[in-house]
Amino acid sequence: MVWVIPSEIITALSDDIEEFMRITQMNDRQDALCCYIFGVLSDPTGLKCMYKLLVEHKGVPREIALKFLNYSLKMKYKMEKGNWSWYEMDKYNIPFEEVKECSTKYQLNFD
Repeated sequence: MVWVIPSEIITALSDDIEEFMRITQMNDRQDALCCYIFGVLSDPTGLKCMYKLLVEHKGVPREIALKFLNYSLKMKYKMEKGNWSWYEMDKYNIPFEEVKECSTKYQLNFD
């Protein structure tokens, strides 16, 4: 799946991702970034911590941070629930086996 992350976020988290990759021995930066973000957001206080890190400590503009966090939470929810639309399955190359429920609700009637 393709997940576009704003360059401001990548730059702000660069040192943390390098440390995460060293500790976990991950080699793929994109995978490490996703695991790091979803791991932080899985913690009950993770959203607040990530927001503070990005906006208050790393200087990411508030609008960019909020948009990124909202999108990240949406994608995390969709991945956990397996709830994808046909458009998303096509756009992100999501294997049909990973889809638990299709969120597309329209039907075609040939009567």
